[in-house]
Amino acid sequence: MTFHLGLANAPFEAAALRAVVEEAERLLPPGSQPLWTLGNHDIARYGSRWCEGDPRKIRLALLLLFGLRGTPTLYYGDELGLGDVPVPAESARDVEGRDPHRTPMPWSPEAGAGFTAAGAEPWLPVGDRTGLTVAEQRGDPGSALSLTRELVALRRRSAELRAGAYERLPASEGVWAWRRGGRTIVALNLSGEEEVVDDVAGTVVLATDRERDGERVEGSLALAPWQGAVVTR
Repeated sequence: MTFHLGLANAPFEAAALRAVVEEAERLLPPGSQPLWTLGNHDIARYGSRWCEGDPRKIRLALLLLFGLRGTPTLYYGDELGLGDVPVPAESARDVEGRDPHRTPMPWSPEAGAGFTAAGAEPWLPVGDRTGLTVAEQRGDPGSALSLTRELVALRRRSAELRAGAYERLPASEGVWAWRRGGRTIVALNLSGEEEVVDDVAGTVVLATDRERDGERVEGSLALAPWQGAVVTR
């Protein structure tokens, strides 16, 4: 398989992202599927490029990735919602300027970030990763890491999320909603205004606002700004 970098190169807007996916769906031959990613070591991390560090947008981006038909791929740190780290000129390593996307994985809040020994100087700086380390997010049910783990588990349980067809659903300008298979709907509010998706019924099996998990939906799904949900009948 080869990466489809269309999502990573598009703005974080409903119409632009939808156009990338639907063009891929149109062009792919029967029996094939795309390999989606939010980024890689050559471009700015989605936590900076799309989300500007906003936890709502980070969770929404992760739901987007795992809700699509195809194979979701994480670049290390995507599961934490990492952004880029400024790298001083004297510490630069890459002539193409890609160092900010390639800084060490922050495993813990201790000196060295669990990546290297305290006092050691890594190849690139760790940066300020307060609240973004694996150790800190592992015990936080509202974190990007916890959401990622739940999304992986949901795909394992749901044959429709693994293999169901993609079908776009009617939605307002700032919303992207689609059906997977016959019973599962993914809806994303990629705007700063509250939006409503009509003709949705079932149970919220996973939402970017975890307090909505298990909520019953009868007829329409209200979404706060930068909020998303998976609903199954």
